[in-house]
Amino acid sequence: MNNENLDPEEEKRDPYKIIPTMSPNKAAVLGLIVVFFIFQFGGGLLAISVFGFDINNADMNLMRLLTIGSQILFILFPAILFSKLVFEDVTSILRFRMPEPKEIGVFVLGLILLIPLLQNYLHIQNYILVELAESVPFVEGIKNFFDMLDKLVEESYLQLLTAKSPFEYLLVIIAVSVTPAICEEFFFRGFVQKSFEFKQKPATAILLTSVFFGLYHFNPYVLLPLIFIGIYLGYAAYKSNSIA
Repeated sequence: MNNENLDPEEEKRDPYKIIPTMSPNKAAVLGLIVVFFIFQFGGGLLAISVFGFDINNADMNLMRLLTIGSQILFILFPAILFSKLVFEDVTSILRFRMPEPKEIGVFVLGLILLIPLLQNYLHIQNYILVELAESVPFVEGIKNFFDMLDKLVEESYLQLLTAKSPFEYLLVIIAVSVTPAICEEFFFRGFVQKSFEFKQKPATAILLTSVFFGLYHFNPYVLLPLIFIGIYLGYAAYKSNSIA
């Protein structure tokens, strides 16, 4: 059905009125909960069913392939499924269109400026945290907890990142960079953010999505940088109306 009540700018983004089958806010939260549990626990159970409990001695190439499959099955597929079930129009909800060349140029330039700033922020943050931990016992306790979580995350990726041949390097790039980027963007900047946009102001939708995006990565040291990156990616997706 054509949406005759939209203003020109909104009509450009959504030329057809989409009527959700449930509250978009509830759909976004439900999607976040479901994907969290099926990816964390479903992916873990899948790994155990294939490799048993001796994950450390598993075939790493097979583990990388399993990681790729888990991301597609437990992140990308739910994004598509929820979009279909709640909104029916999967293409619009997941912003499946190519951006304009100038939008790509501006986006890349923004990343070139943003990444060094966030790296500098991390150096300052870690320096302050170390200094405070030396004089404040409470902060030291927080830092020790953060260190434990950071070590767990690092150990979980260390074997995946260790490659000995060009084929393994390619598999590493696909497993830890390409596939997560595609799957996470379709889920977060596609389904989740677009769902929030139905009921929230764009800035609120972008911020909410970015906070969840940061929390999902389980690394407190990079939580704020991830949120800032999420805000940037969310604004880029909203402004261009493209997931690309």
